[in-house]
Amino acid sequence: MSQMLTIIITAVVTSVFTNYFAFLKEKKVKSLSYTDKSLVKIYIPIYKILTEGLIPGEGYEGVYSNQVFKITKILEDNPEYVDPELEGIVFQYEEEILLALSTTTDTSEMDGMLLDEDRRLLDYILTSFHKTRKSLGLPYNKVYADEVYIWIEQWKSKRQRRNIEKKLKSK
Repeated sequence: MSQMLTIIITAVVTSVFTNYFAFLKEKKVKSLSYTDKSLVKIYIPIYKILTEGLIPGEGYEGVYSNQVFKITKILEDNPEYVDPELEGIVFQYEEEILLALSTTTDTSEMDGMLLDEDRRLLDYILTSFHKTRKSLGLPYNKVYADEVYIWIEQWKSKRQRRNIEKKLKSK
């Protein structure tokens, strides 16, 4: 009788653990699938848009209004993969464009309107792009996937802006 009870308990425990680990595996596979789709549908297209006008040696100046509208289209086409922070950054730039449009009648000025001079959108995309690649096991740039480095760079950027603002105020 005790031998039969041991067999039943072993079967139940084995079944519970097997189902639990199968559930965890399936959850991980779905998560990787979602991450892969967000990389392909959101981060790679936006990365291409942001880097299409870069000239080596000159650096990043910002994003133009027509690029913001292309990015907005990508976000609207794939809302299920959009991070709220990214959506907020792009929405802020859209508001700036619409505000500028409301104050001028010459829409040709909007083509040359430069946004993201503080690199907020670029840094966010580079960080997300490389973190996503890291989580998928793809090659990535460690500089953009490391939280400490990102924090230090943001701190330096804020410090430089404050110094520039102080110099401008003193003149």
